[in-house]
Amino acid sequence: QHRRVWGASAGDFLDWKRQNTVFQDLNAATSQSSNFNLATAGHPEFVKAQLVTPGYYTMIGLRFLLGRNFLPEEGTAGKEHVVFLTYKLWTRLGADSSIVGKQLRMNGELYTVIGVTAPGPLDRIQFDLVVPLVIKPEQMNHANHWLFVMARLKDGVTLAEAQAEMSVVARNIARENPD
Repeated sequence: QHRRVWGASAGDFLDWKRQNTVFQDLNAATSQSSNFNLATAGHPEFVKAQLVTPGYYTMIGLRFLLGRNFLPEEGTAGKEHVVFLTYKLWTRLGADSSIVGKQLRMNGELYTVIGVTAPGPLDRIQFDLVVPLVIKPEQMNHANHWLFVMARLKDGVTLAEAQAEMSVVARNIARENPD
């Protein structure tokens, strides 16, 4: 019996990233939002966060009203305590134009605000802020499918060429990980 698996595992994502020659960029996001307890001046509130690899929103051209997107190194353990806010959350928190560089306490830990997105598509999605995705060693397997992966083709590469290469990569991964 064949069961359909939605999403990608961290192992698949990392292998795809390493073994492909057809994408100029390949990034991942958690397939579901995560809850954070955000300490605010008024009262604590639960906010929904998306976790993404640092290149995710750079790849799709997200614009910022204030600040910047994640730097590559912010996707590594110990450097991931940075956050950017959606325009809708920034407005709800008082629209402080000097918020970049300030710290927010989330789940009892300090995160530095690096940016606020421009008004637009992210304001219509189910999360309020974005933090870097750091894949932990215990998550580096091919069994747990929890990531949404997006890629951008290299110039001159056709969809058919990319599919052919990724089919070979998928067969290699399946041979090395029969489960």
